[in-house]
Amino acid sequence: MGEDLYAVQGETPIEVEVQENVPGVMTPILTVQPDRGHWLRFLNDVAKGSEDGIPLYIDLVDTNGDPMPATTQLVLKARGSQMTEAVKVSELLRTISYYNQHSIKEQRNEEVVDGAKIELEWPENSQKTGARPHVDITDLEELQLCALSPQVVDPGAFTVHFDTNAVEEYAKEGQ
Repeated sequence: MGEDLYAVQGETPIEVEVQENVPGVMTPILTVQPDRGHWLRFLNDVAKGSEDGIPLYIDLVDTNGDPMPATTQLVLKARGSQMTEAVKVSELLRTISYYNQHSIKEQRNEEVVDGAKIELEWPENSQKTGARPHVDITDLEELQLCALSPQVVDPGAFTVHFDTNAVEEYAKEGQ
């Protein structure tokens, strides 16, 4: 079984932090950093649905408790310990209308789960392009779910859940 990474109305495991976005700027709303001595592998291909991508089950609300606008954009980014800025490691979702139209329970349904997937891609600074099989994040790095929206997301009220089949945890060698 995979690692259980989530944020549910402000509750998170120790590896996950949530924060408000800056309206009009692509900023992190959720950050994952593995425990010391461990690393996480985020898989682009899970045995759910027919499309590639990492299933993310999402219910975003603003600070008034309303659903975030459908025009909200999402992307996964990774930042290493020596990096000043995170790099994009997934496709850019240009709308969250799928998430707004489906409950978390519906998003997990095998028949529609492909709509909840975000395809992992090689970083912008890589010589490779297109889809990639996985993204590895060490305890010195972080994976960020970033949002671009005119509204501020409420980190104490939203839900984001990585499919447990799409996240594997490993101990670093010698730990």
